[in-house]
Amino acid sequence: MILFDEKKLLEQIAIGNEKSFSTIYDFYYPEIRKYVLKFIKSDEYTEDICQEIFLKIWDIRVNLVSVYSFRAYLFVLARNITFNFLKHAAKEKTVQEEIMRSSFALLNTSEEEYQTIEYLEYIDNVLARIPPRSREIFKLCRVDGHSYKATAQQLGISDNAVKKHMIRTMKLLRHSVLKEFGLSITWIGITIELSAI
Repeated sequence: MILFDEKKLLEQIAIGNEKSFSTIYDFYYPEIRKYVLKFIKSDEYTEDICQEIFLKIWDIRVNLVSVYSFRAYLFVLARNITFNFLKHAAKEKTVQEEIMRSSFALLNTSEEEYQTIEYLEYIDNVLARIPPRSREIFKLCRVDGHSYKATAQQLGISDNAVKKHMIRTMKLLRHSVLKEFGLSITWIGITIELSAI
């Protein structure tokens, strides 16, 4: 949601007001960057293209007062500059290679995120099969970060009982994860703590 009078800002930009330009830049930059990155897949080149887009806006600032929808205008400009870059990239081997490398990095990140979600779902399924008391203790200790002593006090049981529940639950998780994914439980330890039980 726009929290300023965009028309007035554009009028100020048209006469060279840099503060008004910064307001427009700060507001639209994140969205434009996300849009460009979808096509370019490289942080470095995306940054360059975004700078070019906003420099172009500054260069043509006197015409902004006659623009009906600045947002639409900005995105058309972003699309044209991005596609021009891609046409140029088709002729430049080094640019192609950088975009390909970044694309693979993005792909790997997406794959890792997918695997993390898969692990979390699997762990949730394993935890759903353990006794309710053990699940409650695991949540208090691992998810909420309570000590064994604090958990014992909260549940009205002994520290030793909490420890036994945790040992059984961790053994089950360790065995299940190793069997299903061939991974050590410590490798995904952080994801267990983030898991919503």
